[in-house]
Amino acid sequence: MYNIRVGKLGINSSAGYKINTTNKQDYKFGNKASVNSFVYYATPVGNMVIAPNLGLLYDHTEPSALQSTKVNLTGGSLLQGSLGAEISFGRMATGFNMQLPIDQNFASNQTKERVKGMVHISFAF
Repeated sequence: MYNIRVGKLGINSSAGYKINTTNKQDYKFGNKASVNSFVYYATPVGNMVIAPNLGLLYDHTEPSALQSTKVNLTGGSLLQGSLGAEISFGRMATGFNMQLPIDQNFASNQTKERVKGMVHISFAF
């Protein structure tokens, strides 16, 4: 995860990769890569900082496997746009965003992602 900020303008980017293992039923969910990047503008308001943000999120999931055989209609990719805001005060921050699908291909297009949202609370120690 990286955060670069010059003055009030910043970019926050992160990447992750989840490796799944085979379970007791000899089923392995596909590994998943995630990358996202948000641009934000931090504005001080009293003792708070309000930071509206705009971002892109990308996920790619490999097909799942049963007894080492690919399971049809699993795996795929999703690109989403995001719009939200974060409010921080002291060592605490809270935020929200809405995520809209831009391009997707899951389960040979039989599964469709719709608008989703996220709310978070963060504490710094």
